[in-house]
Amino acid sequence: MQDFKLSKTKPVLNNDGLCLGVGINVTHLPKFRTMKVSADVRLKQLRGSLLKTDNVGIGTGGLLPDTVYLNVEGHGGSSAIVPDKERSGLVSFKLAVEDERTLFVWGNSTVGKEAAGVPAGQLQLFGGENGFCFKNLVIAGELDPAWAETISETKKKK
Repeated sequence: MQDFKLSKTKPVLNNDGLCLGVGINVTHLPKFRTMKVSADVRLKQLRGSLLKTDNVGIGTGGLLPDTVYLNVEGHGGSSAIVPDKERSGLVSFKLAVEDERTLFVWGNSTVGKEAAGVPAGQLQLFGGENGFCFKNLVIAGELDPAWAETISETKKKK
């Protein structure tokens, strides 16, 4: 948890993973130019914000809690209605913020956006409206060069 900034209310780390309740979020401190995130999410219901970066947001819900939403800053959004079995329980997801496009996979459902030149930035995870637990969380990508330089300079001064 050293790479994360915690909200006022701390998340719970247990056998289900990193569990975020309603109104709880954590921010991964490094800033990325490109990013790939994957995890298994345990959820009661498909409702509320799941994650966001500086330029990409992933939401869940809809009138009937059955939809995943991808929004890319300056490029609009797209969505997909997901099968019943992907609306609660344990569901895998993947997010890729790449040079030419942004792609989100929720279970077997995919939403994407052609979005050239959109930097990923920092990652924030949210607890949604009923809590989300993130297990097997993997965050990878190319660091933002300006952020990496700032960190390098800060360490040299110490």
